[in-house]
Parts: sequence; C-alpha cells; structure tokens
Amino acid sequence: VQQLEQFLPLSVSRRAAQQAHQLSGPARDGQREDLFQLLHRYRGIDYALDVAARYSRRAATALTPLPDGAAKDSLMRLAEFVVVRTR
Repeated sequence: VQQLEQFLPLSVSRRAAQQAHQLSGPARDGQREDLFQLLHRYRGIDYALDVAARYSRRAATALTPLPDGAAKDSLMRLAEFVVVRTR
C-alpha cells in the first residue's frame, strides 16, 4: 500500500489523491479491497503498465548499440518480460 499515489495517473482528482494518501503506509485489515477499488477506479494499473512499457522501450533502445549476441538477446527479452509477464 505504500506510495499508492505513484500508481495513479497524474490527472486524477484531488479526492482520489486524498484517498490514496489515506491508504498509504502498511496495509491494515480491510484495506486491501479499498486499495483494489481505488486502483481500478482511477485506472492505476493501466497507468503503471504504460509507465513500465515506456521504460521497457527505453531499455531496448539503450541496448541497441551493444553487439548482437546471447547477452544482448537476454537483456532484450528481460526488458520485454517485465511488461508482458502474467501475474
């Protein structure tokens, strides 16, 4: 639950930010459902996946100058895996 605000899009309302702040810190009993509702209501998971995809593309671009080979292939697969893996 810590730093929930980082997974909410920047365009969410002030009320959403207040709700996220109330849920920050260690999870307490009954907060898990509130957390999931908040993340889904404000498309926080979609936002986090979009951010991860951007970082993945940046990583792949940064790997471009490396010579082709097993090491580069492994790093490219890793950059893709962190975005497309299943839960």
